[in-house]
Amino acid sequence: MKILLKGILHPIKCYTWKRTSAKRNLKKIFENTVCKKTYVSLLGKLLWIFNVMFVVTLFFSCNKNMKKTQDELTDSIVVAFYPYVFETSTPRTCKDMMSSATRVAPADTIMFYKDYFYRLKDSLKNLRINGKKTIDCRILIKSDGYNIGIDQFFNVVDENDNVVEFSPKLIYTILKDIKYFNYFSTEDMEYSYVIEHFGLPEDYNYIPLKDSMKVIKEEGGFDYIPKPKELKKIYIVPCN
Repeated sequence: MKILLKGILHPIKCYTWKRTSAKRNLKKIFENTVCKKTYVSLLGKLLWIFNVMFVVTLFFSCNKNMKKTQDELTDSIVVAFYPYVFETSTPRTCKDMMSSATRVAPADTIMFYKDYFYRLKDSLKNLRINGKKTIDCRILIKSDGYNIGIDQFFNVVDENDNVVEFSPKLIYTILKDIKYFNYFSTEDMEYSYVIEHFGLPEDYNYIPLKDSMKVIKEEGGFDYIPKPKELKKIYIVPCN
């Protein structure tokens, strides 16, 4: 009888054990799956937080660098000019030069001795107005919101076309130091006021006009068309 009952109950016990074992395995699988999903979700959140922190750090870093750049450029003198001779039917005003200069990247940065640099900046702030005149500007000098335009005969006006008194010797010194005269042949400067009075710079070295200059024919002659990309811009900054 015992043997008979054992034979009947044994399969039931095995079946019950197998069901219990299967449940345990399913539970483990479920727990592992839930843990993995939770881990993936947590990892995703951590990555999102890290990305946000990185973007915020980058933003403030860029703003800091941008402010530093702006501060450095504030304490500078900008000289922009056309490095060739041309004639146009419509004069380019000082404001035209200012507009063109904003669309051109600086070609070079030159250092002036601090004392001379700040004397030059002061001279731009204390300009004496002497009438009004529209001139065809070829050179722009600007600093701290003060702008002057200079034509090929070295007449000087401010951005409102007011004729201002500005030392020709000072203009010559600035242009000499930024190698302005190297872009013009001696023939181009034959009747230049400052060259007649102060002579060619000792380090003068003519750079011929590039062949890619676009020329169009107008009635009565040729007209070299100045384009913003052909404007040369130089930063002058102070040094000890």
